[in-house]
Amino acid sequence: MSFSLLSLLSLLSLLSLLACSCTDTPDTGADDTDTDAEPEWGYSGETALNAYNPGYYIRYEVDAGSTLTWNGNVYDLVQFHFHGQSEHTIEGQHTAVEIHFVHARQDDATQLAVVAMLADADDVSGLVGVFDAGGALLFPDALALTESHEATALGGSVDLGAVFGFGKGTPLLHYGGSLTTPPCSEGVEFFVVGSLLPMLSADIAAFHAVYDYNYRPVQPLNGRIVTGWYVDR
Repeated sequence: MSFSLLSLLSLLSLLSLLACSCTDTPDTGADDTDTDAEPEWGYSGETALNAYNPGYYIRYEVDAGSTLTWNGNVYDLVQFHFHGQSEHTIEGQHTAVEIHFVHARQDDATQLAVVAMLADADDVSGLVGVFDAGGALLFPDALALTESHEATALGGSVDLGAVFGFGKGTPLLHYGGSLTTPPCSEGVEFFVVGSLLPMLSADIAAFHAVYDYNYRPVQPLNGRIVTGWYVDR
């Protein structure tokens, strides 16, 4: 997987406005008891491609086994989905797509953590698909799904370990926000990865043909605390 790195300074400017809430009120439900601690990543193995279209994005379900640990709490990766344009901006500019990896805390599934990755068109030589070396997402098949809340097996798989293959020195930000799609739950731990995923122009065009601008407009910080690190692993 090839990532285009942002500086931590650029990433902080990214969050001068952010997609933190379905309202513009400050969030108080996220856990900020240890804001100096970097999350522990536990993404490994392949997951089968099962997707559905609830009417506002394409959602991919994932197999059990991938986790994120934050402040002593372990979150299981449940699903990932796409927004276009991005729900975070870099110096006021959107990227073409943003991918949200949604996690539920093991001891309380109502407590969520989201890892956001921004993506833009980059038709680099050898790029396979949305996740490149991580595996093709069978994007056209997923985008062709009719509206439903039941997953369809697309066949194939993706390697989540490769998707989360950003290395040491990658900028990462955290803030307390909410889901940006229904039910817009508050108290969500939001992590924004400071690397741009490359996507084929054809995949971006196919996504926007189905979901054109299914993103939450950015919101003011409203006093939220933003913490940043460079990944050390």
